Amino acid sequence: MATRGSVCATAAVLLAAPLAMQAQAEVKLVSPDQSRFRLGGFVEHQLRGLADGYDPDESYLAQSAFVLNLEPELDLVSDGWGPFDLISAFGRIEVRYDCVFNGCGTLGSARVFGDNAEASPARNWADGPTLTYIGGIDLREVGKSVGRVQDPGLDLLPITANPSFQPFFDLGIDPSTVAAAFGPTADDQFTWKRIDGPRSGVAIPLGPWPYESNIRPNGALRGETSTTSPLPLRPATDSLYTQSSALRRRIDSFDSFDQNFDENALAWNRGGSQDEWELKEAFLDLEMLDSRLWVRVGKQNIVWGKTELFRTTDQFNPVDIGLASLPSLEESRIALWSIRAVYSLFDVGPLDDVRVEVAANFDDFEPIDTGRCGEPFTVWLVCLKSTGLWAHGTSGIGIAGEEHAPLPWESAKGIEVGARVEARWGRFSFALMNFWGYEDVPSIELFNEFRRNVDPETGLPLDVRGQPLTPENALGFASGNRQAFDLGCKASLGFGSNALLALTGGQGEVPDLSSRCLGDLPNIREPLVLNLGVSLSVPVTNGLGALLSGQPIGELVLSLAQSSLGIPAPQRVNLVPLVRDPADGPSGGGVFGANPLPGLEAPLFTEANLSLYLSDQQEALLGCGPFYRTDCDVDGIDLFHTEASVLLQALPGFENNPVATRFVRGQQVILPGARGPDDPGFDVLQDGTPPPGFSSEMAALSANFVNVLAVLGVAEGDTNCDLTNPSTCAAIQALAALTGSTRREIRAGGNQIYGRRDFSWHGGGEAAIVYPKRNVLGFSVDFAEDLFLTSSAFEFTWIHDALFASNRTDDLLQEADVLNLTISIDRPTFIRFLNQNRTFFFNTQIFLRYIVGHDPSFDVNGPLSALGTFTVLTGYYQDRLLPAFTWVHDARSTSGGFVAQISYRFNEAFSATVGALAFYGQPDQNRLPLHPIALPDTQTDFDANTRYEGLSAIAERDELFLRLRYTF
Repeated sequence: MATRGSVCATAAVLLAAPLAMQAQAEVKLVSPDQSRFRLGGFVEHQLRGLADGYDPDESYLAQSAFVLNLEPELDLVSDGWGPFDLISAFGRIEVRYDCVFNGCGTLGSARVFGDNAEASPARNWADGPTLTYIGGIDLREVGKSVGRVQDPGLDLLPITANPSFQPFFDLGIDPSTVAAAFGPTADDQFTWKRIDGPRSGVAIPLGPWPYESNIRPNGALRGETSTTSPLPLRPATDSLYTQSSALRRRIDSFDSFDQNFDENALAWNRGGSQDEWELKEAFLDLEMLDSRLWVRVGKQNIVWGKTELFRTTDQFNPVDIGLASLPSLEESRIALWSIRAVYSLFDVGPLDDVRVEVAANFDDFEPIDTGRCGEPFTVWLVCLKSTGLWAHGTSGIGIAGEEHAPLPWESAKGIEVGARVEARWGRFSFALMNFWGYEDVPSIELFNEFRRNVDPETGLPLDVRGQPLTPENALGFASGNRQAFDLGCKASLGFGSNALLALTGGQGEVPDLSSRCLGDLPNIREPLVLNLGVSLSVPVTNGLGALLSGQPIGELVLSLAQSSLGIPAPQRVNLVPLVRDPADGPSGGGVFGANPLPGLEAPLFTEANLSLYLSDQQEALLGCGPFYRTDCDVDGIDLFHTEASVLLQALPGFENNPVATRFVRGQQVILPGARGPDDPGFDVLQDGTPPPGFSSEMAALSANFVNVLAVLGVAEGDTNCDLTNPSTCAAIQALAALTGSTRREIRAGGNQIYGRRDFSWHGGGEAAIVYPKRNVLGFSVDFAEDLFLTSSAFEFTWIHDALFASNRTDDLLQEADVLNLTISIDRPTFIRFLNQNRTFFFNTQIFLRYIVGHDPSFDVNGPLSALGTFTVLTGYYQDRLLPAFTWVHDARSTSGGFVAQISYRFNEAFSATVGALAFYGQPDQNRLPLHPIALPDTQTDFDANTRYEGLSAIAERDELFLRLRYTF
């Protein structure tokens, strides 16, 4: 019970107990002639349908599986041979084919599962709304159509329909341009799941959905060329795949992530845990030393534990939870290549049947098999894994890979070992065990966090090692996510021609932007021919700098642009002139400072360059100037190195966000150049003089930037933009969509009310799926007593330094010891008016978990949690009719489920089972991480309903099932 995922898996095992009991009762492996070779098994058909609340409008077929199970046994030596008293062999071969994936020519389910899936089924998969917020902008208040819920069972969204990209489409960027940037991943499709959380909720993409999509978590866009123009500290790259320094150190340790399985493989049940396909078990049993020593060698299940329903001390074999909502242990256990030896000491003092057992797994590491995203019974949370892997392959943010234990034949560290001592004392049977092996349930470790790394005292750029950023280390050790920036750049190729044309008065000449993108639009040195009565050729970089400085020439250019666009006077915007301070400048050599036009006043041009109004520290906040080895007037600002909170502080909804904040030595500081007179450390020589009405000089520059951007958006075709309300402007929304927010804590850069806004390439990070090795010390005891006619069992385990997801640590993980206690009580009871001839079997189990040092930041409830089950079964007509009922309930999450089933044996071989599963519960609230894998789009509310304990993850997946079995 150490992790959230294990609770779900455990509950599945508990609820499936009646099915397991029936299966064990039906299979007989001894043939009538008792020959040395025996063959037993069964054939079976499993039919399952799912629907939330059994709503027929949301129902869909989830399984139509045909199973052939063969179990051959062979006695190789029965009368002794050399040191062996007995040698026997056993195998289990299971051939399973599920028609739900391709329909088998008759079923319609193939349209939602498989290689060519066209839709995602029902509410438990597809219920995500479109975005209602972008940054601080409430789209409902600006007239955008929001809140559309997917039509269950019908809607799959291609990546180009990602709601995050919609503002760019509104801005006028051709969707085909966006799709082209994503190259081979452009056709991958996703469905959307709604999570109640910040503001109006979060829509999470799940996928890729069709099985034919091949996830590549690293280098998915390796073959796509980068179009980002080079700068000294932003070197050119050959492709859209740029490894971070942290990824380069770790990438060779990644193993299989078990998500790339096609329709054919999954139909034959050849997923992550089926390495040997249809071979489920194959082992030799050896008896020696007058049968005191028993050894089993081969692919096998090692079942330890006194309780039968919950795996507390049973640690050797993982389970496959993707077969059904609640698969039985018989179905779900994953056999491993192992060796197991038991030596009987017989009676030792007062103890009877003393046995010492040792075992070791020599198989390649097998984690819990969760299934592939998009399989019918895969818990939808698994899709966060596949989506994270896909996202990292395209943008560099997400899950970079999965790390398994080393192969046992290459390193002894990959071997899992355990020892157990069993004995009886009177009515008591007990066992002491210890297991040293790997956790089957994964943990997510954040190993790299992207950020804009600068010296907080000087503003000088630093690399990830804290060393000064230079052209030589700017690519290999960049602290920002170059891959995400370059991808966004290529997705906006050709954008801006109409905007630049508007700045010329609508009649000038502009550079060819077919191979340039929005990200490096401010770095275009090609000339822009302005129409000011006479022609003036100005580099784009210099022209945009004049607009940001707010000087008369910039005001004139913006006024001409608004006139050419037909913007009415009441809606026109003006610029704010920046103040020239003693430490500003000198001019960087822009055209405006060198070539005033004859006949026009020289000051109109000679004082227009941006560098004349900014200190070196202020220029650095825009990614240009001497700190970045560029000229802000000639080379332009660099959005890859720009401090987003500074440039965007005037965006609607961002006004109260903290600006350029850092957490240094227990205190919050503001980077030099961004401070205002009311901020600690203000220095006019670094921070400049604020124009009237502004808290800082950079706040005035941001206001100019927002106004210019809105006008340029209108030039690109935004007909809904009201310049007096920038929230309505597509260009503003598009820029806001490129940002995310840190948590509002001071240590995260917040101001305790709002989080700091950063560009997406300066936030989020890279994570790995890991399976830590841990030691499990356990004790179990069971006994029967006559007073209450009960049989009781107790299991206890102590797990040292188990890993838990934590929302406050740098790597998203935190260690804590775990104490697990399982209590099981059985009692057969006659209830004569319900059944004259057969007792009712009652079983109650309570599973307690105590996390030593539990912290509120943990992603699981604690420190104490409790889950209980109650099972009732009986038999009628000489046990031909077997009804059973199980209830499970998790106290902390208030989630659980009911299982009701009836089995009928028509004869010794043929039986049928029908049943229903109903679940309830909701996720609990959880704080978003201090160091998130992806920056959330929120500012104040960082709580979301993401704590899925108990059975809450499958609460929307009620089930009806039918099983037909013929045994032989």
